[in-house]
Amino acid sequence: MKNQIVASLAVALLLSTSMASFAQEAEAEASEAAEAESSAADANDGRTLSQIEPAEGFSNDTIDDAKIDSFIQAVSMVGQVGAHYTKLMQEEPDEDKRNFLVETANKDIVKAISAAPNITPEEFVAIDQASQADDVLNKRILARIEEIRSENKPKERLQFSEPEPEPAE
Repeated sequence: MKNQIVASLAVALLLSTSMASFAQEAEAEASEAAEAESSAADANDGRTLSQIEPAEGFSNDTIDDAKIDSFIQAVSMVGQVGAHYTKLMQEEPDEDKRNFLVETANKDIVKAISAAPNITPEEFVAIDQASQADDVLNKRILARIEEIRSENKPKERLQFSEPEPEPAE
């Protein structure tokens, strides 16, 4: 389970830099639903991802594209949490305080997933596990990430002409 969380965080950290606008959209949606989601986050009672049992019945055949999008948004939000706490941990010289930061980060990861639209922490864990066991599902998720990246690229690139040298006098 620890390897799965580490793998998810590694992917999340990679995604967080390339999916900024997607993450902003997810944050906006999460902010709009903050009150409703806060009760869901409170229901987690400070659990960490490793303490969450995966939802049953998740496989490549049962996960629709909308759920994959929700999973990717949650991964992006997890990446933001990971980036925040990684910076804090690198700056903290005291080992006990770093351990406390790790515990807090693990709880905040579950809160971030709870704040993501249309996915529960249990579903997140199930999709994460299923994607590691099913290469087809993993490729679907990666393909969707590439689609999102290409959607966020500028449609047109400006063309600049080279300046002409001034005539010599």
